Amino acid sequence: MTKKYTLLTLVSAVLIALAGCTSLVQKHILNLPNQNVPLGLSAPQVRRAVIRGATIRGWHVKRLRAGVLSADITVRGHYAKVTVPYSSGGYSIVYADSKNLDKEGNLIHRNYNRWVANLNRSIQQALAGTSYAR
Repeated sequence: MTKKYTLLTLVSAVLIALAGCTSLVQKHILNLPNQNVPLGLSAPQVRRAVIRGATIRGWHVKRLRAGVLSADITVRGHYAKVTVPYSSGGYSIVYADSKNLDKEGNLIHRNYNRWVANLNRSIQQALAGTSYAR
């Protein structure tokens, strides 16, 4: 009885540890709605800043329709795609698709969130440069 109890305890501890490791790797999907842009920029200036910021980070950008871009990136076999609606008043970065990033419901590998945060930072830097070059 004691050996069975010890084995059961050990198996339970391993399962709990594995579940904990998954939560360290997976995070809630980062969407960045309503990001600010400097006052006085036109929608085409915002579009160019989004494209510049994305390409600097290795994202490939396509125009979906007026006011909406799509950006995707592949890193070591991992793929992420976002939609970026924009206007003179701001832009958003919204999850669209992924492959090999362990997406489960609203959870995804933490690298996706890092890529999106870096994308946003680069867009903000490009916007800051645009606001000085008006």
